Amino acid sequence: MTVCPGPLLRAVAAAGALALAGTGCGPGEEQAPAGAARPAADLPPDAGSLPPVTLPDLSSLLEPVQERLRAPYEAVNELLAGGSATPAELAAAYGELGIIMMVAEFFETAEACFLHAHAHVPSDPRWPYYLAHRYRTDGEQEEAARYFERTLALRPNDLAALVWLGEVYLLLGRTDEAEPLFLRALGRDAESAAALSGAGRAALARESYAQAVDYLERAVAYDPGATSLYYPLGLAYAGLGDDAKAEETLARRGDGLTFPADPLLEELQASGLLDSPLDDQERGLEAFAAGRFAEAAEIFRGVLALAPDNLALRLRLGTTLFLAGDARGAAEQFEMALRVSPDLPRAHFGLGVILDAGGRHREAIEKFTAALDLDPAYLEARLALAEALRVTGQVEESLPHYERLVETAPDYAAEAWISGADVLVRLDRYEEADAWLRRARDAYPERAELVQLAETVETILSVRRALAR
Repeated sequence: MTVCPGPLLRAVAAAGALALAGTGCGPGEEQAPAGAARPAADLPPDAGSLPPVTLPDLSSLLEPVQERLRAPYEAVNELLAGGSATPAELAAAYGELGIIMMVAEFFETAEACFLHAHAHVPSDPRWPYYLAHRYRTDGEQEEAARYFERTLALRPNDLAALVWLGEVYLLLGRTDEAEPLFLRALGRDAESAAALSGAGRAALARESYAQAVDYLERAVAYDPGATSLYYPLGLAYAGLGDDAKAEETLARRGDGLTFPADPLLEELQASGLLDSPLDDQERGLEAFAAGRFAEAAEIFRGVLALAPDNLALRLRLGTTLFLAGDARGAAEQFEMALRVSPDLPRAHFGLGVILDAGGRHREAIEKFTAALDLDPAYLEARLALAEALRVTGQVEESLPHYERLVETAPDYAAEAWISGADVLVRLDRYEEADAWLRRARDAYPERAELVQLAETVETILSVRRALAR
């Protein structure tokens, strides 16, 4: 088993990972005719017929990342302008640019680069291999098959290409052509879970259930994390008439995939060619999403050192530091951002949150108000302002903000409904509170606090009405 460890491997595997669930090749599935027409094998393309490679819009990226992407693009253009570059030099330059573009997920540009590289040096198997992955992940399985076939024409025993082409054939319903590829791959590596998976699903498609069970059981034994294989394995047991085993196996089905060993991609990943602030920023976001705020803050701080003028990243670092428990460090980041750009609503809001958490509610109110003045649609700032006004006793001033919140975004926050009801009760406006809570319970029927508040308000209204008789 090979788990995709980095950006390039994720890029080629994520969008169209192996058809491990078996839904495209189960018993009774309609398949394309075995002799279906295929496109003419006109590979490699002619370099003179290819349009020039253009640089995509990079404006959303950090400046160091933009520079990392521009450098190989400029290298290509310098070679072309010189007029004396060899085909090998041009292929290498286009290939490097294509790899960088693939990592940055500019897949159309990457495709154009690999087409040029393949046209200049048709004997290099890397370029048709990367093109095949590009087409496979974009759902163009016929094109993917053609380029995997081209790869295997250049490297007949490439295990990864054998498995991937087999997978594409399965998706195309060409099971008779897929199975020999998986068996060839097993001849290269008898313990390849990916090859065993493909062979098992091919056997399942032709209703050879015992053989399918054998292959798939071995696949999950070699790669226990490939839990998606329990689905075709369960179908195979069902085909054998073992309903109990089928039910037990299907209950273990998960999302885990298995991938073939892939030296062409792994060598590039290990080379360091793809290292960039883009990778660090991605790691920071992953750490943030996992709640590892101190780790995320360190990563963001490192990226910010390379791009100190990136205000969005500075605000993200401020938020992360606050969540990591460093309120002072967070405030410094928000203040630095405001010195550069005084009209940043999120920076005012961030400082307001820090002040409010420190019990400095009146100063927080000023910051929340500033954020709202700059962006009246800023829901977080409006709710924070309303809450700060309410807890400081300015209940009448808070009410319009709660009313604005529930009118413009009734599903935004149950807290707006709960606190708004509290304000109406404190203002002795029980009839309005009763109507408010009826609407609130429509928006959040599961919130127990709203039910309890509604019952309390109804009781008080009943008592008042009885006393008024």
